[in-house]
Amino acid sequence: MTGQFFFTTIAALALSTAGFASLVTALRHEGRWSRVSLWRLRAIVGESLLITVIAVLPLPIYYAVGGYEPLVIRVISAALVLRFALAIWRALAERREWGTRYTVQAVLLLAAQLVAQVANLWLASLALLMFGLLVWLTFPIQLLFAIIRDFQPPVDGA
Repeated sequence: MTGQFFFTTIAALALSTAGFASLVTALRHEGRWSRVSLWRLRAIVGESLLITVIAVLPLPIYYAVGGYEPLVIRVISAALVLRFALAIWRALAERREWGTRYTVQAVLLLAAQLVAQVANLWLASLALLMFGLLVWLTFPIQLLFAIIRDFQPPVDGA
């Protein structure tokens, strides 16, 4: 499959992101977690593991369909369409919990990704699929940065 190294790299980066979130959890000595921090950790691990699975699927699908690459691209793009549609539905369902601003931002970002992958169902562009996975990976990474920014371990002499 063309670009298999890219897909494997995305899977490795996603799995590493989940691992870093687990490391932050292990190092945190504070007694209670905020609702936002818990949501972020769950989202980082959940999204990262899902990205890992989706990113390793192209090669087995490639062999399953006899090496017909456009079909592989369409199948993975369809998986991304489903993921982004479910994420939009979830953001809308949780709008009371997180607020209108978050909901609007999430829906706009997810809708752009969804539209790109819907177009890719017709185009079967490897580059568009690769960008879709890369942009999706930025979500758990961005959440990890937010957790690291908020992380305040105990300091000796303070």
